[in-house]
Amino acid sequence: MSRLIGLVVIVLLVVGVIGYYQGWLDVSKNDSGGTTNVSVAIDKDKMKEAPEKAAEKIKDAGRQLKEKVTGQPNSGD
Repeated sequence: MSRLIGLVVIVLLVVGVIGYYQGWLDVSKNDSGGTTNVSVAIDKDKMKEAPEKAAEKIKDAGRQLKEKVTGQPNSGD
């Protein structure tokens, strides 16, 4: 059972780091008086854009590879 909990914690950490790096998550801290408040904001719009950007990058890489192999510029795929 402790291995399962450890695995879940590791997965959550990895997802959190990737989300922060991609700009999907924003963490802020507010010190007031004797308390510290930590807030996590999720940017749903950026999360929705991610698959579209990835698909576009894959298409561009495919075009570049095709041009490299054939030696000719690709005409408007």
